[in-house]
Amino acid sequence: MVSPIVSIASKTHHGKASRDGLDLREGHRMFRYDMQAEIWVYPGKGGWHFVTLPPELGARIKTAMVGMARPWGSLGVEAVIGQTRWRTSLFPDQKSGSLLLPIKTAVRVREGLGAGDTANLTIEMQL
Repeated sequence: MVSPIVSIASKTHHGKASRDGLDLREGHRMFRYDMQAEIWVYPGKGGWHFVTLPPELGARIKTAMVGMARPWGSLGVEAVIGQTRWRTSLFPDQKSGSLLLPIKTAVRVREGLGAGDTANLTIEMQL
């Protein structure tokens, strides 16, 4: 697996930089992370496509969402690539020690992306 990180930036919903990507507007806490990462295919049955979050970002998200994990340690998020927004989950990855973001077929088709492509993506989490 190729290291997926090209750059990371933390921003609020308003597009302004903020410490740790935290947005406290209207009493809601939201983390938002913008990044670029390479899409890769799991070699097993089904050919699932994923992005591996950089370890430092994965650690930051895990810390922010302590106690919020679902079955299998998954964390509910919204993801955005291009004009496509969808609800999904991040999954822990023992190999990288970080988190994996699955990229649905419908998203890849709509945005014209495949394995080996670098995607500009945003991950948003309500706390």
